Amino acid sequence: VFPNIWVSLHADGTVVLYPMLAPNRRGERRLELLQELERRGAFVVTRLLDLGVPSYLIQSTLLGVMAQRLVRTLCPHCKKPTEPPDDETWRAITAPWRADKPEQVMGAVGCLECRMTGYFGRVGLYEIMTMTPALRRLIAPGCDDSRLREQAFKDGMKPLRVSGAMKVAAGVTTAEEVVKVAPLG
Repeated sequence: VFPNIWVSLHADGTVVLYPMLAPNRRGERRLELLQELERRGAFVVTRLLDLGVPSYLIQSTLLGVMAQRLVRTLCPHCKKPTEPPDDETWRAITAPWRADKPEQVMGAVGCLECRMTGYFGRVGLYEIMTMTPALRRLIAPGCDDSRLREQAFKDGMKPLRVSGAMKVAAGVTTAEEVVKVAPLG
């Protein structure tokens, strides 16, 4: 058994698991690839258990899980200050954290540089769940991914939407873009 498991959530909502679990027939190391449509990082741990990976192996080898989404960035040539999102939208983006709504955010306008879309390029939103001793203790057959996620929040993980809220407050993208690409929770 090889002690490397690398897991990535891609921008399209795909979970990609890269566990190096067993040699092939010739004894060479191989990289196993599995994709699942799922949006929660803690799901990866329960999915590995469902696949038959022993809990002790996950506890001792998994370092973390990263989720990523891409949002369109505002065109630097034509973006302009606008009103911040309404309270309900801001709470949805920043939940379960409390963050002050910015006084002013930037909005899309449209120009020749961005082909009248108001957006130019993309930037990543990231959610990184690092494996802490408390999380490792929760990993067992039949463990609940909501409990894992709750513990990850206690250990400092910030959801994708909070990463997006920081980008909205910095004037990089809009709240609408964040809501469109980042899942709830």
